Amino acid sequence: MNKLILYQYGYIQIGDWFYHPVTGRVIAPIKGGGKAVTVQNDVYAFGDDDGSESGHSLDTENADRTAQEADVTFLIRIQIEETAGGTETQGYALYAQKNGVGGFNVVTTTSTNGIILANDTQGRTDDESTTERLTAGGGTWTAGKYDDGQTQEGTTPITLDTNYTEIEFAVQIDSTYAADADDFELRVEFVGGVDLDTPYPVTYPTVTASMATPSSSMSPSESPSESPSESPSESPSESPSASPSESPSASPSESPSES
Repeated sequence: MNKLILYQYGYIQIGDWFYHPVTGRVIAPIKGGGKAVTVQNDVYAFGDDDGSESGHSLDTENADRTAQEADVTFLIRIQIEETAGGTETQGYALYAQKNGVGGFNVVTTTSTNGIILANDTQGRTDDESTTERLTAGGGTWTAGKYDDGQTQEGTTPITLDTNYTEIEFAVQIDSTYAADADDFELRVEFVGGVDLDTPYPVTYPTVTASMATPSSSMSPSESPSESPSESPSESPSESPSASPSESPSASPSESPSES
């Protein structure tokens, strides 16, 4: 039943409930009373792949990442809210725009624009529920979903009706298709590529690629270390020990014995 009809019949709204002061009749909360308006709030945080869904580290809220090392998994958590009291049941996917041009393209495990969905190292499960970790939105909290693309790309449907939720994605900068200082603006769309309702935030969560320079552990200290240890010690040490000691010892013992 529409809220306007209840008002016309004398009902008054108390919280989410409707009460008729004459009959005493009470009607349960009405959901989906109009067209849903689902938006991406300007509430987000980047995080590191260093713990569970509720325990991993998060950056300062609404702060961009200005130097994200390539080929290392990190996280982006974004708040979504239905603001008009309508019912919206949709799955959500991550989209990215590179260097501010070319439009937003879906992020998958095989994307070729420089950012991909990536497996985490903490044993988390694709499509597991999220807990509330960002500043509260309007209405009431509804558990969101986590997406790393390992079993499916995009989340399973979440029902919002004057609720807010948090969607978290595990991603990597792909060094095969990204260059140092490439910027990636991120936003959420419905699975299938349908935009959320406007307005999107004035600025999107943005991550900047940092290509780590391999630190050479071989410093140029390889000076020729072959010091010629074979010093020419071959001085003529053969002193002539064979001295000519052969003095003529054969003295003529045959003296003339003829007297």
